[in-house]
Amino acid sequence: MNTKWFFRLMNTIVFIILLFTMLPGIQVFIQGGSFYNETLSIVRCKDEFWCWHEIGHLIDDEMGWISMSPDFGKATLTYAIYKIKYEELDDISRSILSTQGVFVYSSSYKAFGWESGSSPQQEVYANIYANVKGDINKIPEILRPFYDTGKDYDSLFSHLMKNQSEIILLDGTMYDIIKVLSQGLISQVLHGL
Repeated sequence: MNTKWFFRLMNTIVFIILLFTMLPGIQVFIQGGSFYNETLSIVRCKDEFWCWHEIGHLIDDEMGWISMSPDFGKATLTYAIYKIKYEELDDISRSILSTQGVFVYSSSYKAFGWESGSSPQQEVYANIYANVKGDINKIPEILRPFYDTGKDYDSLFSHLMKNQSEIILLDGTMYDIIKVLSQGLISQVLHGL
């Protein structure tokens, strides 16, 4: 068997797998929106808020979807209720309170009987991260432990804002997904894992 033919076949197979894995985000992509694909760790965003928001989903995923834990749900609601009773609402408490479905906590959220792309808790988590622009020191103390990965995501944010493209993260290395697909670099990227 010719090795060149084999690598072309492998590139095609990997491309098809990537394409079907990305299908949920294709409509968002075509419309110029933002998304995070958990299967492939692909981040796409259109502006500063949405870049931080999608990075928030990435962090949530890296932490085992901590936003779905009862502790995170209790902490967010405790914070929001405290702000209502004793202080003025801030961007974080407004974000918590304005997320549809946030008061109906469920670790298996379904919208209209179908699995939703993300739960209200996942959206609250990402919105909080976006509201502080990635600076976890600005996250209220009661919520901060849910965000502390010990990693710095500023370089990912800078790359996303500069290139306005999709980034695939493989073993912590950033790759521009369009370049990988268009230049036939899939086998080199996957081989490097």
